[in-house]
Amino acid sequence: MLELILHPSLHLAHMKVPVETFSCPDTNPIHYIRCPSGARVIAYFHGGGTVFGSALDTNFLAYSSQIQACVFSISYPLAPESPYPSGVTAAYNGLVCALQRAQKLGADASNLTITGTSAGGLVASVVALKAHDLGRPRIQHQVLVIPMLSPVATTKSYVEFFNSHVLNSKMVRARTPHLS
Repeated sequence: MLELILHPSLHLAHMKVPVETFSCPDTNPIHYIRCPSGARVIAYFHGGGTVFGSALDTNFLAYSSQIQACVFSISYPLAPESPYPSGVTAAYNGLVCALQRAQKLGADASNLTITGTSAGGLVASVVALKAHDLGRPRIQHQVLVIPMLSPVATTKSYVEFFNSHVLNSKMVRARTPHLS
């Protein structure tokens, strides 16, 4: 069990949060903070342009600390070391694994929401399509937060707004030439 100190912007400064971590075969680590009995399940995929990021990011911590749900943060292998479809495959397998854990913990695994931020929105959308095609699991809701859905990195909004201190278009193009 990890213990994290939440960032002051979450209004829970200096609160120690126990994070449980587990995995199944063919998955990366999966994290959760608590899993109330009977609660709905939320599967979260982190952002980072598919090239960096952590399943223990502040979005996961905020969701987990503010929502009465069983929130799982599912990590996936990153590009370019792990080319497509390895990230999607691990993310889908992680979702199935998280739902198995949720059932064991007494959560309502039939009430499933998947969500992701930026590249995590891309991962969540592709995992939802894969789940639909395979007929399981049944996803009730999908929440995509600023999803990275365009197959090209040349749209007007991408060019105009995608330059920050953390990630910029030059970095993503260097790490993911298939997006150029």
